[in-house]
Amino acid sequence: MAGSGLASYGCADDRRVVILGGSGFIGRHLVREMLDHGWSVTVASRHADIRSHAACLPGNLTCVRVDLAETDRMADLLESASVFVHLAHNTVPAESMADLTRDLNGSLLPTVRLLSRLPTTCRRVIFVSSGGTVYGEPKWLPVTEDHPTNPTSAYGVAKLALEKYVQICSAMAGASAGILRPANVYGPGQRADRLQGAIGVFLDRMLRGEPIELWGDGQTVRDYVHVFDVARAIRLAAESDEADVWNVGTGTGSSLNTLLQLLEQTTGVEAQVVPMPERSYDVRSNVLDASRLEAATGWRPRITLNEGIRIQYAALNDNHAALAPLAPIRA
Repeated sequence: MAGSGLASYGCADDRRVVILGGSGFIGRHLVREMLDHGWSVTVASRHADIRSHAACLPGNLTCVRVDLAETDRMADLLESASVFVHLAHNTVPAESMADLTRDLNGSLLPTVRLLSRLPTTCRRVIFVSSGGTVYGEPKWLPVTEDHPTNPTSAYGVAKLALEKYVQICSAMAGASAGILRPANVYGPGQRADRLQGAIGVFLDRMLRGEPIELWGDGQTVRDYVHVFDVARAIRLAAESDEADVWNVGTGTGSSLNTLLQLLEQTTGVEAQVVPMPERSYDVRSNVLDASRLEAATGWRPRITLNEGIRIQYAALNDNHAALAPLAPIRA
């Protein structure tokens, strides 16, 4: 495998991970990915019903109901981990603009408090940031990690600030920090009731025969990366010793109009589009260069947009991505 940052994990104690937000969209797929590669996983989630795909292996899995703001309990959990993956965030871009203090109080401050308690047993911190929001309007495409960071939403500002705190606090605790900046993530299990994730929202509306709100002229370009590929990127980053920032994207952009055409071709359903005014915080184009991640870990995206849409459509047709229990919940 390319790069020299991959660590060797011969000891079971080195393969213990706490995944904060492990019951969320990306988290559920990451749990499966980590279990499939021999990791012992603890899911930390505030949701009362912690659920994931039935294929997960419960023998290596523990689920704990806990809020990020419960610093003492979270710090105790991290005592048992060699790697900490931070996936939790309490808003999406549209919500963050409606309440500029929500990210600060719900995500940034509690994370800093927790990181200040990072135990010496935790040698690695992985923070999943947002490649779609931290850069702002691109000066060049595809966007590389050294691109200026000028986020246009409070969500992007919070993610960028968290990156810096993760790096500072990890260094203070003697741990290495890996920062991942995914593009627009999509795939099975993506929620359709939040103002984020065009593919999941559009598919849900089309299958329900409901109208789709299209903000702007439909020429907004995004880099859509499948959640299976993102979960693999996070796992590879967890298995690396390198302290770095990595984009996670395909390097290929698609407009919303193109996306709608692909969805219509896959489903055979005509989209009912309702034009909406352009939003001030939506950047015109965002496409990520992930060559630095490939050089460090050998990661490349495996799932094309066409294939990914077919996978997600099949999951929705099957049982609307119904989820089975992960494991007994420890209160």
